Amino acid sequence: MASSLDFVPVDIDMADDPKVFALMEELGGDDECARWASYGRLLALMQRIYHEGFYLVYGRFERRKMARDLGMTGEELDSFIESCISCEIFDEGAYRQLSALTSRGIQRRYFKAKKTGKASVSDEDAPYVLIELQPAQSQSAPRNAGNRRESPRSSENRREAPSKSKNAPRIAEPSEEKIREEKISKEKIREASARSARRSSSDSDLPSLRSLAATAYPLACMSTVADPHGGYMDDAGEAYDTPWDALVSTHAHKTGGQPIDGFARQVAKLCPKGCDCSLERVEECARMIRRGLDKFDPSKGANPYPLVAKIIRDERGDAR
Repeated sequence: MASSLDFVPVDIDMADDPKVFALMEELGGDDECARWASYGRLLALMQRIYHEGFYLVYGRFERRKMARDLGMTGEELDSFIESCISCEIFDEGAYRQLSALTSRGIQRRYFKAKKTGKASVSDEDAPYVLIELQPAQSQSAPRNAGNRRESPRSSENRREAPSKSKNAPRIAEPSEEKIREEKISKEKIREASARSARRSSSDSDLPSLRSLAATAYPLACMSTVADPHGGYMDDAGEAYDTPWDALVSTHAHKTGGQPIDGFARQVAKLCPKGCDCSLERVEECARMIRRGLDKFDPSKGANPYPLVAKIIRDERGDAR
């Protein structure tokens, strides 16, 4: 696991950064107290990330603790993080695919402060690296010594190359950026496959995704829009491949294990005609349903549908 920093590097003009400014505008608007509250929570969140290293896995227990520390509910914290992602403060791919809070800026500051390179990153941390790291042993070498893209252009290197190489076929080498992206992609896929394998035994009671997609099951669109890296979380912080799986788990937790079929049929009646079932629309509907389930109190009713329906209608401006 990456080691923590002794202090958090904060730019003196952080509040003027366009991304941070956008976050303060989105969450605070003209309310100065709300604007600076969002700024303070962002700083606290950054501190927590640097305390863990250069990334923070946003899991069930971490979510609960952070929400308590920041004076928020779990739902409010989820919404705050989504706002940070929409303002590009945290990397969306790392969050959706690995449930990790990090960014290229966070990692650049971390490794600059630690003065370490690739050799210091463990196999456990490697899937979370977003930036190109120089080998640790090369830090005392000249600045351009590790730059492979500049070396072939050097006239000195061309003079030292064997003469027979002039007749050798030129093979285009992939760029460092391409190599890095492919490596990260393979590592993330391996991590996701491992998570899916771990979940398979405990989730066998949930409806099959393939059977749902092949039928006219209510809300089937939510089972066909899938993130292969497990980007959708239930109320316990567990990641699932589709919005449907996450909602099934959340519904079971909130209702004491009641089947979701009747609830799904009721909600499906609210679907707008001509919906294109795009990723954006499906995820928007899933978020509204999730907000209703999070607010549902089983001691006050047996069915979360009325609350979910009210939230959906209010957000859509439907007066029915």
